[in-house]
Amino acid sequence: MYQCQAPPEVNYLFAQLTQVEPYPPGVLRIPDAGAGRPLLPGIAFFPGGTGLWMADLVSQPSVFPVAGVMIIGKDFDSKTAYHNTRNLMQKGPCDPCKRNPATWGTLIPFLEGVGIAPEACFFTEFFMGLREGIKATGKFPGVDDVRFVNRCCEFMKIQLKTQEPRLVLTLGKEVPPRLAALSPQSLRRWADVKTLRDLDAAGSIVHNVQFLGMRTPCSVVALTHPSNRRPNVKYRTYRTLQGHEAEVAMIRDALKQCGMCV
Repeated sequence: MYQCQAPPEVNYLFAQLTQVEPYPPGVLRIPDAGAGRPLLPGIAFFPGGTGLWMADLVSQPSVFPVAGVMIIGKDFDSKTAYHNTRNLMQKGPCDPCKRNPATWGTLIPFLEGVGIAPEACFFTEFFMGLREGIKATGKFPGVDDVRFVNRCCEFMKIQLKTQEPRLVLTLGKEVPPRLAALSPQSLRRWADVKTLRDLDAAGSIVHNVQFLGMRTPCSVVALTHPSNRRPNVKYRTYRTLQGHEAEVAMIRDALKQCGMCV
């Protein structure tokens, strides 16, 4: 079984990664994930890294944030970007907020600003694998492979069951409709959303969501992806609020609902 310097829950998830294989054309297996070799030597979303925050940028946490916050992006990265990140990290401790200011440099200050400690979070992706080549944005190449998408859905169920999060935060517009399939009663309203405005119209915060396989319900909030936050957050609406204040209110209401008040 795969082992890395991380909590057993993370090792378990790496051991289960074979369930998403085979990868479709345009998607590659992350070379280090579950292969018995070191992961990206620093902070990175699962499955490129352990998905856990290290306060000193070096020491992996010994405790997995069960009943904490799960943060779900669409997919990890491109092959080229992955290897560039690996080369950079191997030179020494690397602050992810400086390495990737668009995502980490936006996300971490936002979380801390609403009272969520990064150590309480598991940072992961819905689609497993790497994009082949250089491009790391746009349509994920495996999205049209129905069987692969279904396998990623099943693996997301494993991730949810392993963490049993009290709060789930999605990043961007692509993840919410995928999660709808894992909680058809609670998230039916998200099944056909195409844009963040669609999400706001349907309700971007949903409480008492019962995901398949989880023992306890949680709250789910659909956020703007941090890498696109500057141009897009101004369009968000919640109650009578708009923009950044709307997303802050969503988070604070969710924290209160799921008993994680700060």
